[in-house]
Formats: sequence, C-alpha cells, structure tokens
Amino acid sequence: MAVVLVIALGLLLPFVKWGLPKRPSNVPSTAAFANGGKDSAYWIDCWNVSGANFYSCTLYQPKGGEIFLKGIFQQTTITQQRKLFYDGSAIHWKHGQLLRPLKLDCIAGGRPLVPDCQAPTPRTN
Repeated sequence: MAVVLVIALGLLLPFVKWGLPKRPSNVPSTAAFANGGKDSAYWIDCWNVSGANFYSCTLYQPKGGEIFLKGIFQQTTITQQRKLFYDGSAIHWKHGQLLRPLKLDCIAGGRPLVPDCQAPTPRTN
C-alpha cells in the first residue's frame, strides 16, 4: 500500500509545479505569484506603509522579473474575490483587499506623467 502511495505521489508531483513559474532571481521572496489569466500573470510584492490602508507595491514580469509597475496603492474595499491578480487598474490582494494606485513611480512602456520602469534613471550631481 505504501509503495502505491509513493508511486502515485511521484506521478502527481510534476503536475503541482505547473501552476507556478520559476521565481526570477531578482524577484523578492516576499512576492506572491498572481495569475489573472492570459497576459496578466505577475509576481506581486506589496507591503504596508504609513497606515493600515496604504501599500508600496511592485509588479514583476513572470519571466525575467523586469519591473512592470511600481507605486503606492490604497486599499479601497474588501471583496469576496480571494484570487490574487492585477486587472489593469487595481491589485486584487490578499484577504480580498482591493488596492488602487495613488501614485505610480513607473509602469512598463510609460504613460503620460508616469515614466517607463525600464528607462534609465537620470543622473543627479
């Protein structure tokens, strides 16, 4: 009986790893993988700053770990959704927290008034 169990676990183990990609070396261990579907999977790292409802968040690309988005977010509500993902305008975070951006430091490709995360940092003298 134990042999059958060991064989069954050995066969199933590779399937368990399908859900999570390998964490890129530059993505912090505190980041959680958030799979929102096609073209919306990211490693998301958020930590509480200055008050219970404010978070500093960084979203990393799943392959390569380049920064996709970085900024300060505010918890606006609690939802029934327990899945972690970024929907293009808000982070659906742990315990149903919905985090909306207050100030973006950068976003991939840049936007009006928000620099590209991959752009070189200007030198200061």
